Amino acid sequence: MKKHFYIFLLITCFANALRSQVDSVYYGTPQTKEKKKAKEKPPINWREHTSFGGNFMIWFGSTTYIYLSPTVNYAVNKRLNIGLGGIYNYYSQNQGAYKYSTSVYGLHSYGLFYVTNNVFVKAQYDHLLQPNYYSPYPNEKIWVGYLLLGGGFKQQLGDHAVLLTSLLYNVNESRYSIYPNPIIQIGIFAGF
Repeated sequence: MKKHFYIFLLITCFANALRSQVDSVYYGTPQTKEKKKAKEKPPINWREHTSFGGNFMIWFGSTTYIYLSPTVNYAVNKRLNIGLGGIYNYYSQNQGAYKYSTSVYGLHSYGLFYVTNNVFVKAQYDHLLQPNYYSPYPNEKIWVGYLLLGGGFKQQLGDHAVLLTSLLYNVNESRYSIYPNPIIQIGIFAGF
């Protein structure tokens, strides 16, 4: 009986050692967590796809004009960029007894598609709170929407900055429009 016990104990020890030699290909055991993580897509790095910039103009004298348009740009892929920003425009004229000043502000959004590496088409929508020049009340303001379509060129300014030059046309021009046609925009965008 002791002999059978020792043989059983010896077989059990060898069987446990043989079990560690199981090949997962033949028996379909699940992969380890390390292998699963390697197959998953890496998370999107927002810093690499996001840039900041915009447009600005300033002049002073008997007429003062300040235009600020900061923008956040996101590169969806190599060809498509989308952006969102604000617009602030201050205008004042001082000629002797005649003094006039006003502010225009609002939001703008755009989509920019690169046809080639340096040539793009652009659609932009501006929504501005501006003076109503047709109102009998001098300080009345109204919201006006502008749909701008056009295209332009991109010029690289180093590793992390670009200069964008656009020619846009206001396709929904109305009597309330304060934008001239065509519109030339020049802006700088810089990322990290």
